[in-house]
Amino acid sequence: MLVCPSCRLNHPDNAKVCLVDGTPLENVADPRLGSLVGGCYRIERVVGAGGMATVYAATHTLKPGRLVAIKILHPRFADDTKVRTRLEREARAAATVAHPNVVDVYDFGLTEDGVPYLVCELLVGSPLDRYRRETKLSVADSAGLGLQVARGLGRAHDLGVVHRDVKPENIFVCRSEDGEPVVKLVDFGIALANDEARLTAAGHFVGSPQYMAPERFRGEADTPATDIYSLGVVLYELLTGVPLFEASSLPGYLLMHLEQAPPDVRERQKVCPEGLARLVQEMLAKRPADRPADAHIVERRLLPFATHKSRVERRVSANVMDRAKANTKDLDLEAWTRRVSVYRDMLRVGWPAGEPEELRGRVDDLEHAVRALRDARKSDHALVAQLDHLDEELRARRAQLGRAISTLATDLSQARAEFRARCPHPDTWRAQLERAQALQSEQPHVPEAEILACMREATASYGEWLRAWEATPIKDLLFQLEQLRSQQEEIEASARKQQSEVSVHATHRSVARTETEASLLRISHDLNTRLRPIAALRSHFERLI
Repeated sequence: MLVCPSCRLNHPDNAKVCLVDGTPLENVADPRLGSLVGGCYRIERVVGAGGMATVYAATHTLKPGRLVAIKILHPRFADDTKVRTRLEREARAAATVAHPNVVDVYDFGLTEDGVPYLVCELLVGSPLDRYRRETKLSVADSAGLGLQVARGLGRAHDLGVVHRDVKPENIFVCRSEDGEPVVKLVDFGIALANDEARLTAAGHFVGSPQYMAPERFRGEADTPATDIYSLGVVLYELLTGVPLFEASSLPGYLLMHLEQAPPDVRERQKVCPEGLARLVQEMLAKRPADRPADAHIVERRLLPFATHKSRVERRVSANVMDRAKANTKDLDLEAWTRRVSVYRDMLRVGWPAGEPEELRGRVDDLEHAVRALRDARKSDHALVAQLDHLDEELRARRAQLGRAISTLATDLSQARAEFRARCPHPDTWRAQLERAQALQSEQPHVPEAEILACMREATASYGEWLRAWEATPIKDLLFQLEQLRSQQEEIEASARKQQSEVSVHATHRSVARTETEASLLRISHDLNTRLRPIAALRSHFERLI
């Protein structure tokens, strides 16, 4: 397939240069390059590829300056229900979170050949693992990066989403307007919401063993504490420059995460403050209950150690994105209008006594196509305004709800911290139950008074812990947070419905416009083929470029 590397339009196989701008054409192996996805996203180039999907940069055809990223599953996974569900889950989870430290997801659907895709913001930067290798990070820099990850995770957890695969490859470092690093959490493909079942079969792990929490190896439920452990592993690596554990196999990592005590950060990073090293140690606790109660607590405890600039919530620089967008070019209708005039001049020069009716008709067809595109572009402005209005309205509602969730989550986090300090998780009831189980297994058919005593002590200890918990505002705050989550789900569902209705219209218009644009190339190629042999017209071809 021949594609113009500048405007990305497809051309006939026998064409040499692009009729839009004269750029030599390229023969591309990937058939998706230059194609339309979802009726309004024209694929520009490959950004990256993995075992399950390829990520492309694409242009929104209704907004020629807007670049997005499109993640498309490899065709061999098109019929894999679990993989398709993971991609859909990624789209819904990331879109739901809507936070400056989480990648923005705009759309989700199926390609014409039935392959799932999702559309998200095109990030300009590098994954954390590469960023760490290329940048000399101070302790404060590392704490600032961890702080931003904690912010993104905090919002995800507030909305009931557990990432489950926090690792440097899924933490993208971009830049803000003032050049400061801005973290973006990506790849929510195995994220788990409160109301969703696992997609992995028993005995199979999905994730990265270097960063997996002990409970994931044990097959226990994934909770926010699971992400906190993984972030602890990432922080250890940022601060020390070496992995927490190194093994050559999955069983090796399993044993280390389950049984081996994590080394103190200060053994490798002498200048690390004691409070920061202690926080990382707590995040790496083997039992989830022994880790910080939530990501907001991690964020607050990282604040004193982070750089001053990283304490302020920042967004990805629009200027960085604009420089990338400037590389795409819209179809130049003025140039096509000029080409129509050039072709008419050719006919007058080539046939002074009167041009052939067929050739005049082809030039008329070209002029009609240009006029149709010009009229379509005027109509597109109203459709773009409608899309922009829906996007702006959704952003405003998300921001308003996000502020309410943040306020409530802050109160909840503070209540949890106070409860943890005043009434730490008791081990007495668990120890007594384990003792009772051990006694019963020794003589399963013989009742023992000691077993009853253990169970009574466990019940009393647990009851005391429960009464202390019910005396806090935690239960009421959790209820209020759940109500906000429900509101957020309603907002997202309503927005998806509205956007879907507009997108259908936009898709039809994009497809029609693309067909018309293609007809310009076909007609021009036909005219060129028939007019180029005429010697008197050769100088006119320079005016077509």
